[in-house]
Amino acid sequence: MAAAPLILMLGDPQAAPMQPVVQCLEASCGTVRRAATFADVRRLVSDDNRHPDLIVVLQTWSDQFFGGEVLELLSLAPLARIVCADGDWCDSDGRTRDQWPLAVRVRVAMAANRIKRELAAIGGEPNGRQIGRQISMGARPLPLTASRGEIYAADFETSLAPAAAPVRVAVTSPDRAFREMLTRALRTAGQHVVEPSGQQAPAVLVWDADPWDAQRAEELAQLRARLPETHLIATVGFMRPELCDELCRAGSDSVWFKLAPYAALDDLIAQHSEWVSEKTPTAETGAGESDDLPRCPARNREARFK
Repeated sequence: MAAAPLILMLGDPQAAPMQPVVQCLEASCGTVRRAATFADVRRLVSDDNRHPDLIVVLQTWSDQFFGGEVLELLSLAPLARIVCADGDWCDSDGRTRDQWPLAVRVRVAMAANRIKRELAAIGGEPNGRQIGRQISMGARPLPLTASRGEIYAADFETSLAPAAAPVRVAVTSPDRAFREMLTRALRTAGQHVVEPSGQQAPAVLVWDADPWDAQRAEELAQLRARLPETHLIATVGFMRPELCDELCRAGSDSVWFKLAPYAALDDLIAQHSEWVSEKTPTAETGAGESDDLPRCPARNREARFK
């Protein structure tokens, strides 16, 4: 039996913006070792009998790590896969900083999907699952010298196997082009796309939250009251922890980042199907016990930050 992947987490795991990444790693099947500084990395690499398979860097602000340290990390673990999760203060680093290769940098909102793909490439599947229904590019590792085009292809040129049990999904957005694009993608993935104003409530509603303000918050609250059993997925263009918290307080079950791969949205829809299966009474559990289950598993932070 193959050993569990060894994952090295570098940075501050207590930083609030990094909690989705930390929770993703804790839920994985790998063995996670923590390092606050590069000195800790040197010690861990020298003390362990094997080098890390995956290094996840929690970069909370620009210039948190220097170029010389990055080069040293690459030399200490030349075969390790690397994911550098950029916090909110690092949005411009792709244009103004070059310490980390573009191929390893990813926003926090997209880090979970990238980590799952990297674990798949080295043979470790988070929670014993494949990457949703993704049919990826053979889970090939992305070279450190990859161009922007190659990075985009690796992240987004992914097809999905047809859904075994199509879900009734509706999409609402004031942006017609975005709404039509998302509708086509859902239909291609095998989902049953319906009108949000139909007589039968959709099982899942993808709701465009942009631009977010007090009026939109009231709209979401009214939508939640009108569709109490529908799984509401809010989608936003700028993923921030405080915005996600506001959306969930207003009634959203989960939040999807518009720039994240479509597979992340598909994963949220799949979680709804899993919740429905768990809620359905069985001979063993009975009808009364299912009432104690949370209305939606995406209420936890890991699921919300996709």
